[in-house]
Amino acid sequence: MLHLPLRSRKAATSSSPLPSQSPVVATNEPEDWGFLKLPPELRNRIYEQHLTLRDGRHHWYREPHEVPVRYIAHGYAKPTVLALLQTCRQIRREAEAIFFSANRLEVSMRDVAAHRKGVFDTIGPVRCDAMRHLTLTYQGYEWEHWEPLMPEFCEIVAKVSTELTRLRYLEKLHIDLDSCISYEHARVLISGLQDVVKVVPSLTDVGFAPRRPKHWALLTEEEAGVSMVWADGLYRMMGLDEKMRRRVMEENMRRRVSKLTI
Repeated sequence: MLHLPLRSRKAATSSSPLPSQSPVVATNEPEDWGFLKLPPELRNRIYEQHLTLRDGRHHWYREPHEVPVRYIAHGYAKPTVLALLQTCRQIRREAEAIFFSANRLEVSMRDVAAHRKGVFDTIGPVRCDAMRHLTLTYQGYEWEHWEPLMPEFCEIVAKVSTELTRLRYLEKLHIDLDSCISYEHARVLISGLQDVVKVVPSLTDVGFAPRRPKHWALLTEEEAGVSMVWADGLYRMMGLDEKMRRRVMEENMRRRVSKLTI
């Protein structure tokens, strides 16, 4: 009988070649990552830096004639920071609330009243809840040098007041009025804003910027129906110093203005 020599387990194992291992080489090439893989806190910081305007003011609604002709002729509008919201749905969902809360939006009272379905109703509840600072402008018939008709003005104020109640977390409301506003128009406007303050408890800063502040300084608490806090904020918006504000408020407590004509 022929006996073949058996190989030991150790010899068989040692005879098999080991797999070659390539050395790890450090490279400067970045890994595959994207903007959406960043932490949410960092993304929000980037949104704030990009979407916050330099002057903090954004003209929200503009008529077609206010858009430069060169943009209309070529069929496109001038790009703004809002172009970031068109990137994808996730960025739009994360960043739109930051834009509306970080900037002061400016819109005309006539545009708000003329909108059929309601300006604040069409933009959605997310943007409405994000608004913190709003400026309303009103331009009368200044080129004709006559005051706006009272029925039309009352209708505009009523529509604007109804729309403002949709902004549940609005904190600051400033109104820029032209020189066509008389004392009677001021009474209607303040009365309408009082209804808004009752519905929106977060609205604590209400100011006016009239072009003829000396006439507005004669508004009294009884005639205008405003509190002294409102009156003090009104005079601050008019640029009166503390001494002048105290003097005007003391004078308003003693006198009652029945009518003021511009």
